[in-house]
Amino acid sequence: MRERLDYIGTIVDQKTIDLGPKTRSLSPLGSGYFPAALLQASDNLTDRLTFARWGVWIDPNNNETGFSIRTFSVGTDGSIAINTTLGGTGLNDVWTTSTSSDPDIPNVGLIYEPRHGSFIMAGKTDWVGTGQTYGYTVGYVNGANGQAFEGTTVTDAASGGLFIGHGTRCGCLPVGGSSGNTGYFGGDNSMVVAGVGGPNGKPGFYKLDCSRNAGPTVGTWSESDVTVTGSSDKMFHNFHHVPQPDVVSVDLGSVHSICSVPFTYNSSGYYAHHVMARGTAAHSNVQLHWERAYSVNIWESLNTLELHEDLLAKPGLLYLGPNGVPIISQGSYEGTLGTGGSANYAFTDLSSNNLNLSKFAPKEPALNLSNSSGYPGETPVTSYGDKVLGIGSGKFISITSDIVTIFSIDSSTNKPSVLKIYKLDTSRDHEMPGDFAEADENDIYSYFIRYDTATNEPVFLIRCTHPSKGDATIQSIRIDHDLLSL
Repeated sequence: MRERLDYIGTIVDQKTIDLGPKTRSLSPLGSGYFPAALLQASDNLTDRLTFARWGVWIDPNNNETGFSIRTFSVGTDGSIAINTTLGGTGLNDVWTTSTSSDPDIPNVGLIYEPRHGSFIMAGKTDWVGTGQTYGYTVGYVNGANGQAFEGTTVTDAASGGLFIGHGTRCGCLPVGGSSGNTGYFGGDNSMVVAGVGGPNGKPGFYKLDCSRNAGPTVGTWSESDVTVTGSSDKMFHNFHHVPQPDVVSVDLGSVHSICSVPFTYNSSGYYAHHVMARGTAAHSNVQLHWERAYSVNIWESLNTLELHEDLLAKPGLLYLGPNGVPIISQGSYEGTLGTGGSANYAFTDLSSNNLNLSKFAPKEPALNLSNSSGYPGETPVTSYGDKVLGIGSGKFISITSDIVTIFSIDSSTNKPSVLKIYKLDTSRDHEMPGDFAEADENDIYSYFIRYDTATNEPVFLIRCTHPSKGDATIQSIRIDHDLLSL
């Protein structure tokens, strides 16, 4: 007889949140949620009260497109407060553009840094009213008042605009901080972000330096030597990074950000490489390194450049594992990334251990590549990443549909162990607005944790919907179990 699962908690509050007039339409390809900055001067990821909904929208009624952010905070009792006061309405229209005709659906994504509310939103949309082109916006969201600040916006490919994929991902693990480390530029962070575009329309990556109260500084574009094809959106991969809220920094000298980009390895063809960023022993600077990540060619044939589906397109995660050591998981490619020399980053292949950490990441639907432009269509894709969260004490939470799995990673073998499985209370889902008819059940919610800032215990699970128009719904679920004692 199947064991009856307990609910993980009780819904204590539910509010709606919009991104402006109801005439604005969002695509699940170009909207989502990310955390705002920590409380001022804090390096502890449990000291976060504010979160942000983002979206690149089109308004065919008014021939407009734009990028908007609205924030919400969660109180000590689990109550949700939607920001309705900033600028008179609480809405941050980061930028808007008038278009001469019906704007096309945006193909964009957002990657954020977990400490400072920093982000890069990039992709193909109508940035300046002259039709879709590559571009990006960097900025940050203040955790105290919920205000979004635009740093730099690049509106064309020639200036370095790019496509980074869809949905929302965390781009790095915390590095440096106040617990005895000097920090990168004084407790700040950096991340590597892969994409296709740049000045020559090829795959490559940027290194972004993130700091308090400022948008990321975008470094020099490092370009692959791969020729763009119709499936160029699969020629790179941005990992989702899973930090632990009670760990201020990765181990000194460890890899803290990673992405996949193809480069020529030798005369036999192109190979997938992992691009890594790590701090030096004192985190005084960040070194970049890329290595051949796979032993097989990423294309079946160099004549047709047909990608192996299991390689660059595989969802990848970088967990902050036991003892501050990062663990990479991308399909069957799994192992630790230690503090070794710059030549190999002390990668230890653990694929023979059958870790299968990737099973905790809900699958993304396949992208629709049938249109003539070579860009994905309206297939609902959000992020698998924000359903895998570190909750402290070496434990993680993974959410798939209405099932919540608590697991840990063994400090000796790095193997995951399921500690407990709970259910989500979905009894109020009928009250949640939004058109989910086309969405996969695993891809219509994002999740965050609100912690007790005094004890660092996870106390509320925050659940967010992804409607294509109008209001989204935020639920606050009180966690009724001591997850850290499992």
